[in-house]
Amino acid sequence: TLQVADAIVLDVKCGDGAFMKNRQEAFDLASIMVEIGTGMQKETIAIITDMEQPLGRAIGNSLEVWESIETLKGNGPDDLYQLCLELGAQMLIVAGIEREETAARQQLKTLIDDGTALAKLKEWVAAQGGDPAQIDDKLGFPQASIVKEWIAPEAGYIHRIKAEPVGLAAMILGAGRAAKEDPIDLAAGVLLHKKVGDRVEKGEPLASFYTNDRSALARTEALLSSAYTLRPEPRAVQPLLLGIVTREGLAEIPAQT
Repeated sequence: TLQVADAIVLDVKCGDGAFMKNRQEAFDLASIMVEIGTGMQKETIAIITDMEQPLGRAIGNSLEVWESIETLKGNGPDDLYQLCLELGAQMLIVAGIEREETAARQQLKTLIDDGTALAKLKEWVAAQGGDPAQIDDKLGFPQASIVKEWIAPEAGYIHRIKAEPVGLAAMILGAGRAAKEDPIDLAAGVLLHKKVGDRVEKGEPLASFYTNDRSALARTEALLSSAYTLRPEPRAVQPLLLGIVTREGLAEIPAQT
């Protein structure tokens, strides 16, 4: 039986790695989408979230799936975990299950902590003909034959990680397509060890490349060099949540300087 959604929560990305590169564009798009959903009698809200740096630490198919599994266990990167809580909490609210965000987030935390969230994923996998046992077996995922660390050339604090060149690096390693007929290597990708705001020492690994194509490594190193900005002074981290658009309008979180 076809099920039609009564409530919709949208995640509108904003920044270097997103379709909408600045706040105003993202807010405008979010407002239009909320207006469309509301006009169709759907309870609709849009969350505008930062994409100036990659979300989480994994870029690539198997790497991202495993990171998602770890997040459902409560072990994922904090930014991805917090985004899941935010989107999930808003969904509980618009669905009428909870009335306020604190209670909604706590319900989601409980479902992660007691294993219910992971168990539900296993149900979904089994319902689609997959093997839920593989969710507990990292080595059962496609494995890259080449894993190479990319080392920090100097010490400092990470002030910026441009998401777009990191995504291009993952594509060159085999995780994406430059043309629609290109094959995808499910094992390929980039794993970030440091994010914006982190302190890094010279010689410390900033990221790891996963690939089965050794010839791609030199090009990806050049892209990562262009993506990272290191400076001597610390850097405040931009909030992940930039604003929320509802039928009543926009609630914006001011940008940090």
